[in-house]
Amino acid sequence: MTTFDVFLDTNIFVKAKYNFYGASLDALRKYCDDGIAAMFSNDIIIREVKRHINTDVLLTARQAKNTIKDHGELKNAITPEVFKIIEKALLVAPQKLETAFDYYMNGTVLLSNAGLSLISLFDDYFMPRAPFENSKEKKSEFPDAAVIMSIKQYLTEKETTLHIVTDDNGWRDALKDFPGAVMHSELKSLLTEISKQKEIFEQVTSFVGEKIASLQECAKDWLRDQDWDFAGDEFEPCVECDEIDEVDVRDVSLVLDGIEYIDNTDGYAIATLSGIAKIKISFSYIDHTEEIYDKEDHVWYNTAYGDGVAEIEIPMDLSVTVILPAKNGDEFELDVPEFNDLNKASSETIEFELTENKEDFHDPYFGLCPDCGKKIGLHNDGGNGFCTDCAPRH
Repeated sequence: MTTFDVFLDTNIFVKAKYNFYGASLDALRKYCDDGIAAMFSNDIIIREVKRHINTDVLLTARQAKNTIKDHGELKNAITPEVFKIIEKALLVAPQKLETAFDYYMNGTVLLSNAGLSLISLFDDYFMPRAPFENSKEKKSEFPDAAVIMSIKQYLTEKETTLHIVTDDNGWRDALKDFPGAVMHSELKSLLTEISKQKEIFEQVTSFVGEKIASLQECAKDWLRDQDWDFAGDEFEPCVECDEIDEVDVRDVSLVLDGIEYIDNTDGYAIATLSGIAKIKISFSYIDHTEEIYDKEDHVWYNTAYGDGVAEIEIPMDLSVTVILPAKNGDEFELDVPEFNDLNKASSETIEFELTENKEDFHDPYFGLCPDCGKKIGLHNDGGNGFCTDCAPRH
């Protein structure tokens, strides 16, 4: 059985939100424990990941703490002692994640940075060659360039193969044609390649493929239970979603991405799927487009109200555990799928329709100009019974 030597770029850890013992990162660690894979890295990668943890996570922790602190209804619902416990738990989160990262990387082979050529590094910088091809970010690419050089040095010396996982175009351009470097844009695609070595792989794949229709129905049920208030933020800038009235899951289309892990001993496999969901949302709205503020009465006029319908598409992904047959004659079984949080920023509005409710609409015009016949409203009231164009003549 082939052993896969794997090198993960910093962005893979960041994208996984430092979930070292869940999803793809956990599957890779298990394959390492099984002896089918081996982790490789570089001290620069280790430092970069820790720097991200101590900046990104600390910022998020502080924002969460301040959210509780700034919203009285939240802080008043808990005792000061409980708030201090929450605050402490949030602020030590980076330290705990850093410890988890150290534990996760235990046993990793670190590529040497000794003997790297500064001349070659600066040649790439001034040419420019990948990863320095982006002139705006050239100076920030020096760490990446050093790591790439250490990979090339290792592959040249060992004449071996290294599976490199990164979504960085500079890395791919720099290593795509280098002997021994096998590039992967996602960890799950590499994990599927590793899983293919298991004899039962094709059977697991076939079984999950047969269950996609039922998984799509499970996805619809899960989607109906989600909070869709965020979708109102994607509508027209001056249109405020007042209330979501109904959510209709029109369609879910899933495809099998791959098999991330197969454990013959404990009798299970983990499959990952992704796809697109089409959601029809009915809502009531407030339209501020024609609003005018009356400084004397301190009120807004010309606010429109109505009902709207929007159809959005949003990507989704999930994992599901497949229970392997314990003995001949037993069948495969599907466990309850685990859905990942929706990527709200990736939702796209496909159709959008507003129907104004005239009964709730405040008519912006309250008269006609006797001279020109124009409708008179707050925006063109001359103050003497005429419009602003005709008022000076009277």
